[in-house]
Amino acid sequence: MRSKIAVVIVLAVSVLLFASENARACKGSQVLFEDNFSNLDPAWGEQNANLSVANGKLVVKPEINSSYVLLNQGNIFEDIDACVKLTQVSSDDPTYSSGLIFWAKDTSDYYYFLVTSDGWYSVKHWVNQRSLAPVDWRQTTATKKGLGQANQLRVLTRANQATVYLNDTELITFSGQPPQGGGFIGMIAFSPEKATNKNVWEFSELKVTKPEAAAVTTPSLVVDSGTKASDILLEDNFATLDPGWGAATDSFSAANGKLTLQADLNAGLVGLNQSNRFEDMDASIKVNMAKSDDQSWGGGLVFWATDYDNYYALLVSADGQFTVRRYVNARSLAPVDWRENPAIKKGVGQVNQLRVVTRGTQATVFINGTEVITFSGQPPQGGGYVGVKGSSAEKSQIVWEFSELKVAKPSS
Repeated sequence: MRSKIAVVIVLAVSVLLFASENARACKGSQVLFEDNFSNLDPAWGEQNANLSVANGKLVVKPEINSSYVLLNQGNIFEDIDACVKLTQVSSDDPTYSSGLIFWAKDTSDYYYFLVTSDGWYSVKHWVNQRSLAPVDWRQTTATKKGLGQANQLRVLTRANQATVYLNDTELITFSGQPPQGGGFIGMIAFSPEKATNKNVWEFSELKVTKPEAAAVTTPSLVVDSGTKASDILLEDNFATLDPGWGAATDSFSAANGKLTLQADLNAGLVGLNQSNRFEDMDASIKVNMAKSDDQSWGGGLVFWATDYDNYYALLVSADGQFTVRRYVNARSLAPVDWRENPAIKKGVGQVNQLRVVTRGTQATVFINGTEVITFSGQPPQGGGYVGVKGSSAEKSQIVWEFSELKVAKPSS
């Protein structure tokens, strides 16, 4: 379903099964794990009204208005090429989903690739009792629609990048936060909120292989010379628009290393990357007022964001001023009001690097490597999103360009 409902969790501890030559959807030549569900391995738990095995299939029947999570804790995987076949056998509502879990730290922190039998897919991140959407619900023609149709799900991960496939069709690539040292895999299934009968889902031919070597290796970027690559939590070079930002529009798009934003007249436009939430962090981005008839308007880095109505923003203008604003249910507060600073590169077309380091309730602001101010705030519990913001003048639109977004753990 394209909404959040209650969760029932089953933990599993599994033994390693060696490969047969069946089901070659996972392209890796080295099989790391496999289960053909010829019987119910005790790793998946005991048979019950919600869980059973029959004819080489794992059968899951979540309770009404609930989900059923199977997390296999027998093996930890780093980079993987994982696949499973999924069939919705019966349902009162085909908009409810099921899928493959990956990058699982534990039952409170995992990613899951979901599909519905009516042609939709999504990637969610369950963390801190919240469901985030690195890839929000989208339609795809790759789905074999209807009850009884088997769809093959595949997830390929390399470092913090994941690519999802459906029936051998590549759908999308996104950035995430894989657990350090590797993560578990598993499965998840849902039943409708208002239904007479439980959904019945069947999983088969689960396999995890080692990914083949990538054709091109892109070196990791760092926030500054003192940041280790392993400390980077998120980076975006804006070669394309990552799905964590949502869908591209005429006002918000990415290409050729730049995220371009153009707000309506006398208005601001905010973009949030909703793939991850961050607590203490060291975030930086380059911002450029690329086109404007009025240099007094601001654009910059959004942090401590709960949603589009509640966030903080470090803004700079091309006439040499900066501010930190806090937006609370559409009200604009000023933890740091507009003030001049010589660190700002003035003029249209000048690129300024903004950096915010947060620890607890304290945030320190840097502009072009110069520390300019520290202030106290109210970060959201469980962490907040990062993003960008740009405003347009009353009589002319302003084009803002952003590049080299990086979020890392703050140095000790």
